Amino acid sequence: MNNVLSGFKKARIGLWMGVAVLGWLLSGCGVSLAADVTPPPDYQPPATPVPERVETVFPVALPDPAAGKAIFAVKCAACHGLTGLSDGEQSGNLPTRPPQIGLPEVARQASAADWYQVVTNGRLEQMMPPFGQSLSDRERWDVVAYSLSLSVPQEELAAGMVLYMENCSGCHGANGRAGQTDVSVPDWGDPAVLPLVSLSEIYEVTTQGVGQMPGFSEKLNEKERWAVAGFVRTLGYQQQRGTAASGEVPQGTAVPSAAESPNSDPQDQPAPAAKAQVEGQVQNGSGGAVPAGLDVTLSAYENMQLVETQAGVTDALGRFRFENVELPRDRVYLASVNYEGFVFTSDLLRAAEVENGAAVSLPVLIYDKSTDLSGLSADRLHIFFDFSDPTKMQVVSLYIISNLTDRVITAA
Repeated sequence: MNNVLSGFKKARIGLWMGVAVLGWLLSGCGVSLAADVTPPPDYQPPATPVPERVETVFPVALPDPAAGKAIFAVKCAACHGLTGLSDGEQSGNLPTRPPQIGLPEVARQASAADWYQVVTNGRLEQMMPPFGQSLSDRERWDVVAYSLSLSVPQEELAAGMVLYMENCSGCHGANGRAGQTDVSVPDWGDPAVLPLVSLSEIYEVTTQGVGQMPGFSEKLNEKERWAVAGFVRTLGYQQQRGTAASGEVPQGTAVPSAAESPNSDPQDQPAPAAKAQVEGQVQNGSGGAVPAGLDVTLSAYENMQLVETQAGVTDALGRFRFENVELPRDRVYLASVNYEGFVFTSDLLRAAEVENGAAVSLPVLIYDKSTDLSGLSADRLHIFFDFSDPTKMQVVSLYIISNLTDRVITAA
């Protein structure tokens, strides 16, 4: 999926011209702030001017859908409904039904930047208030990220992750920040990239290709391409999420098995999961020695949520091993090593591709530290102007810097 960014930018031209049309996508959100929104008889929407639109900005940090979930429940669910199907308790009091933002045919057409504008400015003609004052910039991006996630089921994301790793990670990397290739690809961890594109645009590039990137219309069917597009968009979100308060599995917590449940019926328990041995060796990409006794963590993810971790240490040769690692089909493993204060990770291991009883290798590459700044390249600078507070202006600078060396560059 090479040179996707240039293709996205071209595809944005027509979309930005029609951004006003997309503005209705979040209409009605948050009317629960009022005590009574029932319109009087023969109500006609007033010709209230829409507040001046703020210029599109990028999130300073990657949005967090988990944080946006709580905001959505308070500010938006009364009209849009908890699942975005416009079935909230106050939706019937509105003169027009809010758009069903939880439907794929609606959400696929909008980018995060589009909906951020709507959340910020509101749609007063449709009785949706602006949230530019009541929510911080970060909160608005978070609630937009969560709103966009309502239309993509978890099972679709899980399938998209597997397809992405098989077809895209070689160039784009497991986390969307470039893989083992000399081809220039966009950094999807850059907050200035994915928020500007819609799911439909990602799907089109996946289908047709762009630049040196081939299309996947023959290799992947339509459903699979949508799944890949949905997963790609999550690479622009914070990945470490999930709390007990939201009903999701907290980080570092193992999911109890059926055998651990006091009310489980042995007849209903699934067959024991397949198991494997995960081993690996830590190597130094800077050419230096690998010390013994490095801490190694094997992390297990399901549907992009951390569900379990195991700890180990390396021997004198930098080797490590984890025995009896369970292999649920929807689980993905990642080995990480803490070296000189930095965490280095392995490639992903998909449990569905491992045979029962197999020994699987997950090598980890570490790098030495350096304070030599000559190997750094400043690729890009973004300057953001935040006018959300009428009493002050906030200016934020975001630098995109590449490390061209085989060292981790640190401050002197």
